[in-house]
Amino acid sequence: LAVKTYHTPKETKIAFGQSIPYEYGILPILMVLQNDSNHVLNLQNLQIRVITPDREGIEPLVEIDLLSSQLKNTIHPLSPISKSAGSPRTSSIVSEVIRQAFKAPIVPPQSTVSGFFYYATKLAREIVKGGTVYVSGVQNLNTGKELPYFEIRLQK
Repeated sequence: LAVKTYHTPKETKIAFGQSIPYEYGILPILMVLQNDSNHVLNLQNLQIRVITPDREGIEPLVEIDLLSSQLKNTIHPLSPISKSAGSPRTSSIVSEVIRQAFKAPIVPPQSTVSGFFYYATKLAREIVKGGTVYVSGVQNLNTGKELPYFEIRLQK
C-alpha cells in the first residue's frame, strides 16, 4: 500500500494536465494497493482518512460532493485565477477529477489497483508536512477477516 499527495503544480500537471484541483481547495491523494496474495481483497468497506498534524480527521469527498458545490464553489485563497461556478474550465476539472477517482471494489490476486481520493482543505501544504493517512476496511474475501489498518506518514 502506498499513498502520494499531489500538491504542487508540477505533480498535478503530470496527473491532471491543465486541471489543478488544489486551486479549488482540493488535495488529491493517490492510493496504490498491491495484492501479492492468492486471495481476493474486498474494498467495499474501505476507509481512507487524512489525519492533520493537529489530529483532525478529514474524510474524502465522494463523487456527489465533487459534482455539486464542493469543487465548483471552493476557491483556494492563493489561486491567482478567477473562476466561476459552471465555467467550462471548472466542468473539465470536475470531469478529470472524477475520472481518476479510486473506484476498485476488489483487488484480484496478484494485481494492483490505484486511484485518487480527494480532500476538501485549504491546508494542503501543512497536511503534507505532518499529516498521516489512515487506511482501514480492507477484507480478505476468502477468509472474511479484515486486514490490520495501515497508518502512513505523509512526506514532502
